[in-house]
Amino acid sequence: MKILIVMNYRPNRGGVTDQVLELIQELEKENVTFTIVSTHGRKINRIFNSFRALWIASRHDLVFGIGSAFWGFIPCIIASLAARLNRKPILFNFHDGQAQIFLDKYGKLVNKVIGKNKIVCATKFVANSFLEKNINAVNIPYHFKFEPNFYLRKKTFQWNKKVIWARSFYELYHPELALKAASMVLKVDSEFEFHFYGEGPMLEEMKNKYQQTNIIFHGFLQRSEFLKNYENFAIMINTTCYDNFPLSIVEAGYNELCVLSTRVGGIESIYSESELLFFKGENELAEKLLAVTQDYKGHNYFRFNLKKKVCTFTWYNVKADWLKLIKSSC
Repeated sequence: MKILIVMNYRPNRGGVTDQVLELIQELEKENVTFTIVSTHGRKINRIFNSFRALWIASRHDLVFGIGSAFWGFIPCIIASLAARLNRKPILFNFHDGQAQIFLDKYGKLVNKVIGKNKIVCATKFVANSFLEKNINAVNIPYHFKFEPNFYLRKKTFQWNKKVIWARSFYELYHPELALKAASMVLKVDSEFEFHFYGEGPMLEEMKNKYQQTNIIFHGFLQRSEFLKNYENFAIMINTTCYDNFPLSIVEAGYNELCVLSTRVGGIESIYSESELLFFKGENELAEKLLAVTQDYKGHNYFRFNLKKKVCTFTWYNVKADWLKLIKSSC
């Protein structure tokens, strides 16, 4: 079987591209071959590859469109056109926590693109957003090969007051919430260190606004380099406004960090209160950060439960679902 994948292919950035590559590796063992056509990059490349997808779809048994909200949905549109022009079956995948907002605004377009075909979502939250719009959604969680891809520690976990935030500097991920909480915590306990990883349009504004000794901005790091840093931290904070299945929480959990997160989107449908410390707003985040360092032993409970949970995200647990879905789609 040959499958044509149309997506915004972004290697070395983590996230959905890594998920697709892992899916390919596993399905190739089942005698499935793949062609990836990327609609990401320079405009001329996007146009060329869009026409390429339309042209080569005829040589494949199945088309797979992988997209996200708003402009990120373009790969699904191209994949839909390629499948229809060449009369090929098609599957879709949606990997964005903004599903509800996107569908409320562009639901009619999405319905036309997907039709009666199935769209795969990594969380029940996103799948339910499509089901509510009468779109045929299927929930299959992400899967990961954890070692050595997630775990580069050279020393065992030790509690400390070093906190990591690792997302892009967009309003979607609410970096200022984390920075406000950091400022509040440092007024109480100056031993804390807050390390911010990522790039984006808000980065320079935040660097200028929060110039404090123990708030450090590192910019963007390649994932292979970034993973080496986990052994230096004990706590991760996630402040996103919308989310699906954030890789950063999986990475932090596997590296045994204590994770504090907003209770939004797919995060709430994946994790329980025994695995993540949920908060609402900077005041509660600051309070819970201080509470962690006042009771390390008690907060091991969350670390151990989160590690146990993320270790269930394996190919073994989703293999049958993927094989059944692909077979039924063809």
